[in-house]
Amino acid sequence: MSTITESDSAEDSDEDSENSDVISRSDIEDVIEDLDSLETGTQKELIAASPDDSGYDFWKVDLDSELVGNLPELVKKCLQGGGVYSDDDELSYHIEQYHPSNIGEEQLVQYVSPNKVRDEYYEQLTSTEPHQGVSTYEKNRRPSFHAIRIKEPSSDSPIIGFQQFTRRQIFGRTSFFNIHYLQGDDKYEEITDDIRGIPKRLDAIYVDGKFLCMDQRRFETIFDFMDMFHEETGDLRNNLENGPVYIDDYEVFEDAINKFPNATRKLFEISENNRYEYITPTKAETVINEFDVFSDADREDPIEFSRDNDDNLQITMSSEFNIWPVLRLLNDDHLESPLIDEARYISLGKKEID
Repeated sequence: MSTITESDSAEDSDEDSENSDVISRSDIEDVIEDLDSLETGTQKELIAASPDDSGYDFWKVDLDSELVGNLPELVKKCLQGGGVYSDDDELSYHIEQYHPSNIGEEQLVQYVSPNKVRDEYYEQLTSTEPHQGVSTYEKNRRPSFHAIRIKEPSSDSPIIGFQQFTRRQIFGRTSFFNIHYLQGDDKYEEITDDIRGIPKRLDAIYVDGKFLCMDQRRFETIFDFMDMFHEETGDLRNNLENGPVYIDDYEVFEDAINKFPNATRKLFEISENNRYEYITPTKAETVINEFDVFSDADREDPIEFSRDNDDNLQITMSSEFNIWPVLRLLNDDHLESPLIDEARYISLGKKEID
């Protein structure tokens, strides 16, 4: 099987061309081609993952041989469709480096460095030996995700497709009874067995030591990125509680960050770009006044700001729903037009220019 090489020129991301984690369109096309001609003796497995204290407990789903043989086809078709099953040979999606702010972007596949994913969430699946743990679904047991593992004898690294498990995959949960048609008897019979579906989608694919993120929300759920975001923003949150520009009722701010995943992503972006380092009480106060930053806050619980006895700027949120104007201030999302006099904008999708 071909391996993904370091690209000197990644078609979809020139600025990352020298980064060893870049995955280009041609790399993906090579993998798709390889999946059409797998070696004899290739391991094909469906593995379920359930959370435990250290990450996940993995167990093999014992499938009929014909179903096992169809697993590479699902991975191939989902690579073609950017996560959804597609017969189209042309890749219609674009490829970029993963970033939390890309949430909601359509026709986007993101490559992710493995150092952003905790080893305990996937490393056992990359073992060169066949997976040993075999089990069955216990009644009502709901795994966190399925992993389709494909390992050729000549390859050191498997291809792994990840699929978040949802309740929709358990059929008949709300039915009074379930039936299927018996062709010979020309009638319907009740199904009493546990029926589970494998959807025509993949949320992430691991190939040659790198990850492709197909569905960002599900990818972040499988690999617990929200927890990672919280850990990475520890210094920033400490500054927002005790720094020169701080949140007076900090517990309200923290509750909002924990409640709204998009707020967590936004805070991570602010931390990653070190934007708090540039904020002073005077600068923040100027932006708040000139752009009327807090005008769209909750009217019943408006955002207030003032200087304290040490001349620091304290911001009082009162309501969790006031998190968004505060985050826009911290992320420097307010810009003034160089062309139109007195034109000011909230620019959430700004791109920095060197």
